[in-house]
Parts: sequence; C-alpha cells; structure tokens
Amino acid sequence: MENRRLQPKYSLTIKCLYIALQIANLILVFLTLVTLFISFPSLRVRLFPFAIALMTVVYLFLRNINYKICRLFGYHASPKLVDYGQTVSYDGITLPTFEKITENYKAIYQTRHVGFQSLFYFFFMALNAGLIAFYGFLAELIFLYAKINTQAAVYIYGLGGAVAIFIIIFIQIKLNKGLQKYFAKWFHLKVILMEHEQPIYAK
Repeated sequence: MENRRLQPKYSLTIKCLYIALQIANLILVFLTLVTLFISFPSLRVRLFPFAIALMTVVYLFLRNINYKICRLFGYHASPKLVDYGQTVSYDGITLPTFEKITENYKAIYQTRHVGFQSLFYFFFMALNAGLIAFYGFLAELIFLYAKINTQAAVYIYGLGGAVAIFIIIFIQIKLNKGLQKYFAKWFHLKVILMEHEQPIYAK
C-alpha cells in the first residue's frame, strides 16, 4: 500500500463511483445476512459461520464486478492500494485508485487468460470465505461458552480466542500471498499486470 501523497491525481469521478458501488455492495451483503437469519431463526448461532462465509463470497464477487464497471468507463485499478487519512498512529482507509486505460495497457490486458483468471478468483474467494467461516466458528464457541461458564473463565477463553483470530489473520495474509505466487507456478502462468494488489495472468 502507498501513501496517497505519493500518488498522482486520478479521476475523482471514478473514485466516487467505486465508493458508491462498494457501499451498495455492503448494503446487499448486510441484507443477505439479515435474510438468512430471518429465514432460519432457530439456527442463528449455528448458521453464523456459514452466513459470514456466504457474505464474504457475495462481497468479493460484487467487488470484482465493481472493478469491471469502472473498466467500462475507461479506467483500471492501479497496481497498489492507497491509504487515505493516514496518520502516524492510524493507517487510514485503504482504497484503490484508478488510472485511465491506455492503448498499450489495453493490448497487454487482452492477452490475459480469462479461464485461469476466473479460476484464481474462485480460489481466492473460497480461501477467504473458508477462513472467515473459521473466525465465525471461534466466535460461536466463545458465545456458547459464555452461557455456561463463570465470568473469569469467559474472559480467559475470549482472550485466547482473540489471540487465535490474530494468528489466523496473519495466516490469511500469508495464504493469500502464497496463492498469488504458487497459482502461477501450478499452471505455468506469468503475471502480466497487477491491479489492486492482485495479479493478472497470461499463458
């Protein structure tokens, strides 16, 4: 990720469009969760890990569509994400920036392998949805444990769960980087471009 001050100015209109699309994305994800819980009221706790996994898939799928919508307007995401509102003690909000699609960029982009690119994104969604479901499973265990144990025991268990989640987040970051690296090796692909810190592959 890069600091916004180091970046040239890009299209404010496209940036606002992307933010609006992402807000709509989050609203739809939230409505999906509410619909699940209303449809299965007796399974709210048990359903939680699967619900947030589904939310993750829906969110990532729609986010990918949002990038494609921006591309229809003639802009592609920059290779790096940017921190907005960054301070010494706060990293800010991480968002992509968008650059005008040039003829050279378009020519390179058209050489991508659509099939393998779609397969990579499927693996990416499945990996992150699975890890998010595991977070939900830990939260479910803490919730159930809190109903049958003393306050001190719950505190210790909750602290252990928080540490476990921190470790899993670290593992998630490593696994995502590993997926990008080894996916190309598995299928003998080359990275021709980077957009929003994700590779675009070609044979």
